[in-house]
Amino acid sequence: MTELAPPDYSTLLVEQWSETLNLIAKILHVPTALIMKLENNQIKVFAKNMDRHNPYQINDSEIFDGSGLYCEHVVKSQKMLEVNNALTDPDWNDNPDIKLNMIYYLGLPLNYSDGTPFGTICVLDSNARTAKDEYKALLAHIKSNMEEQLHAYELQQRLFEKKNLKHIENLICAMAHELNTPTGVSITAVSVITSQLNELKKRFEQQTLSKNQFLEFVQQTEQCTALLDSNLAKTSTLIERFRDISEQLSLNRVAVNLQQFFTDMEKSYHRAYHEKVGFHITIAPDIKFVTIPMLLQSVIAQLVENAIEHAFTDDSKDNKVLISANVISDEVILTVEDNGIGFQLNDPNEVFSPGIRSDKRHSHIGLGLCIVQKTVLVQLKGTIKLKPSTNGSTFEIRLPNLTPAN
Repeated sequence: MTELAPPDYSTLLVEQWSETLNLIAKILHVPTALIMKLENNQIKVFAKNMDRHNPYQINDSEIFDGSGLYCEHVVKSQKMLEVNNALTDPDWNDNPDIKLNMIYYLGLPLNYSDGTPFGTICVLDSNARTAKDEYKALLAHIKSNMEEQLHAYELQQRLFEKKNLKHIENLICAMAHELNTPTGVSITAVSVITSQLNELKKRFEQQTLSKNQFLEFVQQTEQCTALLDSNLAKTSTLIERFRDISEQLSLNRVAVNLQQFFTDMEKSYHRAYHEKVGFHITIAPDIKFVTIPMLLQSVIAQLVENAIEHAFTDDSKDNKVLISANVISDEVILTVEDNGIGFQLNDPNEVFSPGIRSDKRHSHIGLGLCIVQKTVLVQLKGTIKLKPSTNGSTFEIRLPNLTPAN
């Protein structure tokens, strides 16, 4: 089975951290503020402040080991580094950043929650200088906040993996249950045919086989072969669906039949939550389009989980989640609707902001919907919005046909 890959959160981090870097550059009066990230044996510009005097571009990279960069020293020493004037410092007067006239450097390491290096946060200037202690303290405080954000995203990635694994487990159990019936009937039919054939052979050898006994054998065999034919056809169809599901667990762009896609998801959720909520799918059988099924599944899973966890005040058969799809031009319009308590927000777009709270429930919404929005916008190339509603909540997702993978 293809390894599950959670959504890519880098775009969201770049946006958030770029705003922070803009602020840092203004406070410290420097042209350049960067987040550098380690990727394999490369160190690259992950995020930057927006200033015309900043000579660095996103994804600019260098070989990490032996680069002579300020950031290499920070990552390896795991300590703050300040270089006041590289031109007059024998330890730094030949480092690569001098070519860009970046002779001042102040940087700190950024690490994941397990202590492994993410990269650095740093500021650079074309003028020699010395940072005030309060500026160093500010940079250290921002570093800590960014590491907390990294930790939050790590947790969110694991949550997505867990939810997808749970969904896949439920889906496989449901499919196995469906396979049990035609397989069991087929095995029984073969057993009956084998038993009758042995009896026929015995009577034939004993020369006690009558015409009626032979005709009875033929009749039972015809019935059993008919059962075998129909149930093996069902088994073949289910196996094809297993193949489809296996393909959907990759991050490839493939054509999907939306009705079958959501019917499989519905079976999974019905198995897990049938006592808490009812699921209703309204999708025409002929809607097919090219998308990344694994990411679409993650998006729908998050919306459904949000409804189950936050929209309903108690477990009730009256709780409903409705999923529908329509085609307009070359777009598929999906709606995920619930009849829960809904949101009470001044601006519907606030629902996608990280860390907001609902006024009705005073419950933390967290990063889930924020990441859903980025997945839809960046990777599925679509749009998502919370539509005005007097009862519950309705999310509308517009998705285009993507170019199939080669």
